[in-house]
Amino acid sequence: MSITAPETRTADGLRFRDIGEFRYLDPRKLVLDPCNVRTEDTEPDQAMLESVEQDSVEVALIVRPQEDGNFGVLAGQIRMLSAQEVARKCVEEGRPDDVMAIPCMIRHDLVGQGPEVIARAVAKSIQENLLRRKMTARDTMLAAAKLELPGLSKRALKRVARSAGLTVDEVHAAQRAASMDKEVQQQASEEYEFDLQQLLDLGEVQDVPGALEKLADAREDDAWADGKGNGNWEHAMAQLRQEKQEIAETDALREKLTAAGMAELPRSYTTPGDKHRRLSDLLDTEGQPVEEEQHNATCPGRAFAILRSDEVTAVFLCADWEANRHQVRDSQPQAQAQSDAASFTTGSNGISSPASGRKPELSAYEVGQKNKLEQAAREVREKFIKGLIAGKLSDAAVALTQNIQTDMPYWYHHALEPASRLMLARYLDAPLPPKTTSVGRKFFETVNARFRKARRASNTSFAQVAMAFEHSMGAKKTWAHPSDDMVVWLLFLKAEGYTLSGIEQEMVDAVTKKREEEARAEKEAAERAAARAGQKEATEAAERQQPDSVAAPAEDAAGQEAADAEAEGQAGDGGPVEVQD
Repeated sequence: MSITAPETRTADGLRFRDIGEFRYLDPRKLVLDPCNVRTEDTEPDQAMLESVEQDSVEVALIVRPQEDGNFGVLAGQIRMLSAQEVARKCVEEGRPDDVMAIPCMIRHDLVGQGPEVIARAVAKSIQENLLRRKMTARDTMLAAAKLELPGLSKRALKRVARSAGLTVDEVHAAQRAASMDKEVQQQASEEYEFDLQQLLDLGEVQDVPGALEKLADAREDDAWADGKGNGNWEHAMAQLRQEKQEIAETDALREKLTAAGMAELPRSYTTPGDKHRRLSDLLDTEGQPVEEEQHNATCPGRAFAILRSDEVTAVFLCADWEANRHQVRDSQPQAQAQSDAASFTTGSNGISSPASGRKPELSAYEVGQKNKLEQAAREVREKFIKGLIAGKLSDAAVALTQNIQTDMPYWYHHALEPASRLMLARYLDAPLPPKTTSVGRKFFETVNARFRKARRASNTSFAQVAMAFEHSMGAKKTWAHPSDDMVVWLLFLKAEGYTLSGIEQEMVDAVTKKREEEARAEKEAAERAAARAGQKEATEAAERQQPDSVAAPAEDAAGQEAADAEAEGQAGDGGPVEVQD
């Protein structure tokens, strides 16, 4: 006997099989059908719960009648659990009338427990859970971008975003990302397999040259890190955001100076034969220093060069100092000119080439680049530290906190000053007014009460220790003089799951190398001391043996003299005897 639904026709004459009926059902009347094949990853996430609580379930579940009067869910298990959780919450809060029915397609053709019915029910569950293709990240991004419509209120946008499992910020980011070149979108989505959040991040920094390649490399590095988070991606994004800001500042400065009638020139202005020179190197016709303001207002050769070191700045130049009747300062040492050239003229890799045989020295540009890398890493560290503070502390974190607070190193109590409380407030994820310059005691009483309620009082102590560590690393050029304590902190974070950036790894390597060199020096000194001690002991032993070797011949000589005397005596006894009267 066939159980396939009979074929019939609509009023328009179209063929269809009558497989069931559409009906709204009480979620509390739904159970998981034994033929449902999904057993893992079934718990609804917070986004799904919020969506169901706000808009109920809008995609019909596939169910079949059960013998006890309930309905077994073949497809839509997560939607069912979400609706049941929302219904339970309504009842517990005394709002039973707020329980909403959910749409279901009742499959009358799958009723019963015969083998063919069971087989078809299982197949239907497999089809719904396995064969349904998930939207690609690019399609999801483009769809999210369409949610932000002209005239849509912020409240309405928030509601539709939540119903789609998105945040308003993600919708805004999707709009930016949708403006990317289609080839870049496809390459990121298909070749590099960026997920939705990664595509949104790329859209944020899409104007930075090489952003796609840098992020693709970071994603690959994270994949090689055995799934230990996305630390390399975070560091790459921090650096790209920094570079994006620099590009914006450079463009704004260039536009401002160009609008003032100034020409932009290369930043190398000490090469022999160059006609342009810095104003600080020039004198006017009367031998006086060239005034910057007057020159930039009147001289036909007014020009500028943009420098991007720690900050984006402009150096003002004269495009042709001879033609504009300026003089070059004779007092400018040649060595200074060479130093300036080294500071602002770099190779294709951004690194100056030092004179052969000399220890390489970092140029001003290179120092600036390292300072920026350090700042970018500091931002990523702060985000990671806040995550540690918000969660349950590891035994290592508790031990570190206790050690620092009992040992009280100088940099720790030095950091416990009112100005540092702003950093501590950020670590505790407590909102502050944007122009706050100090944090009062009452503020922290509220924060501490929150942690005590969660039975995580030690988290505030750890936050204070973390603040002190970061306070000691807050100055520029920390990378140039890393301390043992800084490396202890970085290695602790690494053990907690943090990914060290390149500049942070340099600091660790520098201190590690120093420790190895010191240990090697101590070992060599100990070996030399042991060798000297051994040599001294051998000498003393030889000296102790020396008197014995000298005394022996003397005793032999004395014995010989005694023997000779005895021999002489014996010889006298054998001679003539004197007779006395």
